[in-house]
Amino acid sequence: MKTAAGLLLEVLGYANWTLADVAAGAWREIPADLWKEIMGLEQGQSELEWLEQVIDYASSKEMEIPVQTDEGSLLEESLQGGFPSEQCLVITTDTIDRRRSLYRLIEEKGVVVDFSVTSGTGRKARSQQESVLRNLAEETLSAAGKKIEPEALALLLERTGFNLWALKSQLEKIISFVGEESIVTLEQAESMSDQFREEALYELNNAVGEGDCEGALQFLNRLLDQNYHPLQLLASLATEVRRLLLAREFIQDHLAGILDKSISYARFQKAVLPTVKEKIEKGSPLGSMHPFALHKTLIRSRAYESADLINALQHLFRADLTLKSSGISERAVMESLIIRLCRGDKNSA
Repeated sequence: MKTAAGLLLEVLGYANWTLADVAAGAWREIPADLWKEIMGLEQGQSELEWLEQVIDYASSKEMEIPVQTDEGSLLEESLQGGFPSEQCLVITTDTIDRRRSLYRLIEEKGVVVDFSVTSGTGRKARSQQESVLRNLAEETLSAAGKKIEPEALALLLERTGFNLWALKSQLEKIISFVGEESIVTLEQAESMSDQFREEALYELNNAVGEGDCEGALQFLNRLLDQNYHPLQLLASLATEVRRLLLAREFIQDHLAGILDKSISYARFQKAVLPTVKEKIEKGSPLGSMHPFALHKTLIRSRAYESADLINALQHLFRADLTLKSSGISERAVMESLIIRLCRGDKNSA
């Protein structure tokens, strides 16, 4: 109850509301559109039965609404005041809102340098991103007098995604590990690198695919806490399930239903990849995947029957409808979906 009250007070603070504004049923007098904008859910729902208890608890304990600090305004004030001539402020960020007064002030008082690379998953974007990553890898390795096997670099690019810091830090760690050896091998990269791609989105998909319900719920809640939209997570899960379904059917139709789960990436490139390129239908998501990711997807798909994956798509479809057409808590909908997917629930109702 203490934790719930603390979180509620934080929300009230951001909305510039007081406990009196919501106590003794006063929250019902707040305009419905304003309430939904601030709280993210409709008024009068049964899910709000807890609200009065939390408000009463906060009042009885004389808990105070925390003071909100606008860090952007503080920075603007500092920039307006100016810095001593011998000091230099450097700010880096992955995203920026050019409409904000803070951005315009930084542009006026200093210099804005845009190092952005085309985003997205289209062919042009992926080509530009991979070029930047490979150049960074070559620079990092050359400075240490090292080279890397193509399969090892493919693994690192798959694990880090377009994350320059992650790729460089992983390479530096591996370089320290190999010592005097001049070539970084696939085995070394596999044992020494970590998974960074798309933060926990990749990990969420993996945990669901492996039936790890506890781990999947942890990744789900971490992503929701990081303000990922449930529909974004749903889309990522649906993409993964569709890929697995296509991969499972490809094995069945073109590989006589057989694929060695221990097949190495090098062997896959020689024995299986040519068949994939020859037989894959034009426009298939499998055709646009990096060969290393395709290798892993085909192997993972062996753990499923096509019917199981079709059933999973039904769960995803129903969750999508529920998120868009009901007042049920988005987090509850997603948690229920994860549980159903991990345990392979055959009932799609």
